[in-house]
Order: sequence, then C-alpha cells, then structure tokens
Amino acid sequence: MARESVKRADIKALLARKMQKEADLLKTYEIYVPSLDAALVFHRPPDNVLLDTIDEMGDESSTRQVMEAMKHLIYRTCDLLQSPELQKELDVVDPFDTVDAIFDLSDIGIISGELMEMFGMGSMEERVKNSSSATPN
Repeated sequence: MARESVKRADIKALLARKMQKEADLLKTYEIYVPSLDAALVFHRPPDNVLLDTIDEMGDESSTRQVMEAMKHLIYRTCDLLQSPELQKELDVVDPFDTVDAIFDLSDIGIISGELMEMFGMGSMEERVKNSSSATPN
C-alpha cells in the first residue's frame, strides 16, 4: 500500500484500539488436550506476562528453560489450573508444579504451541528447535 493512501489515525481510532486491547484480554480460547480427551479454557494474558515468558526463554536458552517458561505460561493463562482445590488434591507446593502434575511433555508442547500462535508469539516448536541446537543440554 502506498504511503500516500494510508489514512492518519485520530483520537477516536486510538481510543477504539485501547478498547479493543482491553476486550482481547477478556477473550477465551479452548485448546483440545489429547490425553484429557477434552478442551481446556485459556485467556490472553497481559503483555507483561508474555514479556516474562520471552525473558524466561532467553536468547540462548536450553530446551529445559523453554519448557519451564511454557509451563509458567500455561499455568498463568488457565484459571482452572490455578484452582486452590485442584492444587490441594494434587498435593503441589509450588502452584506452577500443577502443570507437571497433570501434563506430560507432549501435552505441554501442544498447549504451549497453540498459546504462542494465539498470542502472536510464533511457534513454540521453532523456539525449542532453535534453543536446543544453540545450547547443549
């Protein structure tokens, strides 16, 4: 598109974008988890949570670091996993261990890959491949 044909934003457009951003935080996404043979509901996290995830993965992170960051993202975006009742039944001390108690690596890969795609953060599988080739475990 030629630069001359792009319309200029105004206050109304900026306010509409802010409202859309807030509405996006209320959206939920269902992800089918084969081992459960059911879908879990996830929500879009605030930008600071996504940035935390990217920081946890680092530039030259190992596969283990990437998976830990993905477990945190899964936990922080699924209200059901944050249930104190569930955590008590699972006998977990650290709430993030809820993800490990329920899911295997395949599940974590599936869920995190879909979350990364939904949130526009690229493919988790690509990050794992890049990190595992960059840093030996």
